[in-house]
Amino acid sequence: LGIPPVYTVELSSLVDDSGRIVMQVFFYGDEDKDGQHSFVSFLNLFRRSPSWQVVENPQWVTIHSKGAKKPVYIFANKPLFGEDDPEEAAINDLENYLADHHLQPSIYVHRGHSFHVKSTLKRIGPSARIVLLGSCGGYNNLSEILSISEDAHIISSKQTGTMFVNDPLLQAINNRLLAG
Repeated sequence: LGIPPVYTVELSSLVDDSGRIVMQVFFYGDEDKDGQHSFVSFLNLFRRSPSWQVVENPQWVTIHSKGAKKPVYIFANKPLFGEDDPEEAAINDLENYLADHHLQPSIYVHRGHSFHVKSTLKRIGPSARIVLLGSCGGYNNLSEILSISEDAHIISSKQTGTMFVNDPLLQAINNRLLAG
């Protein structure tokens, strides 16, 4: 019937035309520093591993797999906070970079408070095959994601989202990607 499997995601559905797997992660800066703490915890998942290379610029980080069966590229904006919304500028610049380099994410991750989810959702493309909503009550947005990409697999929280749940989930996903 052409319906993708419900319990698995085929690696081939995550790979772009150039043989890469691209993930985009959205972080948000807040006065309570929640986004900044989550960002540091997220980066530590990769800095401690010889399987990943982390390259930073002032607005975002690029994380690239080393020796994976399929190259994995992870792009995450920095959770900048301040006047004139520097984080929005960082996300826009990152999206322009991705478009200029023909990098189309198949995996999208939202990290941060639930009131930032709408900003993330407007940026998810139809290429989405996995969407992780790592915020409180992420399950409230399932139909909106499926209206963007009807084949998306969604991982979301029903109650409180926390880096103590999100980080292990992301680490498990990334380990599976590395293994092919």
